[in-house]
Amino acid sequence: MFADSPMVGLVSDLFVRRFIDHRNKWRRNDLVDMFHLSSAAGYADYVCAETHTGTQLREAQRTLGRPENVFTTLSQLVTALRADGVQADSERATSN
Repeated sequence: MFADSPMVGLVSDLFVRRFIDHRNKWRRNDLVDMFHLSSAAGYADYVCAETHTGTQLREAQRTLGRPENVFTTLSQLVTALRADGVQADSERATSN
């Protein structure tokens, strides 16, 4: 039921991953990152996240059979944007 919700499915999967992995140490702002980045990954076209949560979000997206839209470096994000043909307003203005 909750797994169908774009955000709730991801944040639930993140909680499971974080609680199962006993090697994982919770860091300051982890909970905030989990909620905000899960929401972004569930509803935005592209998300750039810090490595720890971003990697786990991509794994959660794979597990849930969702498209992977989370990137952990700006160069990965820019590569994906270019591959998808995304342009800024200024780029569209100069290409016309």
